[in-house]
Amino acid sequence: MEQTKKLPKIGEILSVSVEATKKHFSVYVKVILPYLILMILQGAFSMFAEDSMVMLVLTGIATLAMIIYAFWMTVVLTRISYQAVMTGKVSEEKAKKEVGKVIWPLIAVSIIVGIVTGLGFILLIVPGIILALMYFAAQYLVIVDKKKIGESLSTSIKMAKGRKWDLFVKLFVSHIVVGVLYYIAIIIVSIIFAALGALVSEEVSGILALIGVSLAVIPFIPVFINLSTFIFGHLKKLNGMK
Repeated sequence: MEQTKKLPKIGEILSVSVEATKKHFSVYVKVILPYLILMILQGAFSMFAEDSMVMLVLTGIATLAMIIYAFWMTVVLTRISYQAVMTGKVSEEKAKKEVGKVIWPLIAVSIIVGIVTGLGFILLIVPGIILALMYFAAQYLVIVDKKKIGESLSTSIKMAKGRKWDLFVKLFVSHIVVGVLYYIAIIIVSIIFAALGALVSEEVSGILALIGVSLAVIPFIPVFINLSTFIFGHLKKLNGMK
């Protein structure tokens, strides 16, 4: 296959990400829904945590469950996304295979990248952005290609070499476009649900607003993931990687 010199155009990135979401929406939802349910429960429990020790404990349990599930969900959704945007076909079984083996390398890489880029942003914004671009592919290399910690970090640097500006533009603009639509959607939905709940009570208003926001984010989560995964997949192609 002939390699292209640049990443796909923003229009293609957006269209492929949206189409992949539409085509495999039910698969994405099956993975996302349990997390959103935990988030709603955690939010509901926390509203009464100050007045009830039971609710405080339940809030802690729900929060811990969210954190644990979030790591598993990150791996599975990223693998599903990679399959969807790069092949058009999705295998849940393959996406869920050996998740445990990449969790700890993923956590380690996430911490390392977070510290390095964080220091970069503390010094100046530009160094932080450059470091973030250099290590953009690291987590994907762990999740998708099951590479080890050091290899994923070094390979990520090589993949971004000479392509940082193109990578920055494609990531920034595509996420801004979807992000604007996302915030408009959650603002509108949260206002409507909160207003309906206010007819009953303040507590119901808060819970309904949380439910509304959770429903509104469902179609956006896979789109956001697809954007970055599609860019990662083509960054691999530019570097002659399978």
